[in-house]
Amino acid sequence: MKIDFQSAGGFNLLGLLVVASILAAPAALLGKNADFGEASAVTNIPAMRTYPVGKKVLEFPANDDFSTPEAAYAALYRAYVAEGDAMWPRLSIRSLAESLSTAAKKPLPAEIAESELNAEVVEVRFCDATSATVFARLQFGNDPKVQGIDIRSFGLENGHWLNAGEDVAATLENAREKFALCLPRSRTQVVIARTDRQP
Repeated sequence: MKIDFQSAGGFNLLGLLVVASILAAPAALLGKNADFGEASAVTNIPAMRTYPVGKKVLEFPANDDFSTPEAAYAALYRAYVAEGDAMWPRLSIRSLAESLSTAAKKPLPAEIAESELNAEVVEVRFCDATSATVFARLQFGNDPKVQGIDIRSFGLENGHWLNAGEDVAATLENAREKFALCLPRSRTQVVIARTDRQP
């Protein structure tokens, strides 16, 4: 027996059942509940999670914490201040690290280090359960009046959020517009590098 859902009014009921099943899906589908502390088995489900941070790099605990994207951002830039470009291969996702050249450890000049440590982590946004982006307000160049938004991408590997690329934007709104472009894409990582430092 063939049922005509549209004529029988069942089409709307079917739609409601589909929506209800999605809303009732267990959080386990997205890995370790809502904090995304572990990689998800279903990585094509967009997490669409966003939260504000409002904290400078130097205000985070002085340890190597890669358990969240915002903590990883702070740890990444403290390492950058201490080691220069030498740290990028060690703290980047595998696919990116393999393409980066090695460099000798060399601390940043004091004025650049101060700028990096005073970067304000504004917001974290997730593309999916294993891909996130941090927006940070950062001084560019030597003029403290010239500021923009550092858009740092992170990928989750073995329980750690690691560098996956960088872009910049003039304003937070511009940064959000750039982030929106990643949502329809697959998990294939597109790495965008700034020209004034390696990744």
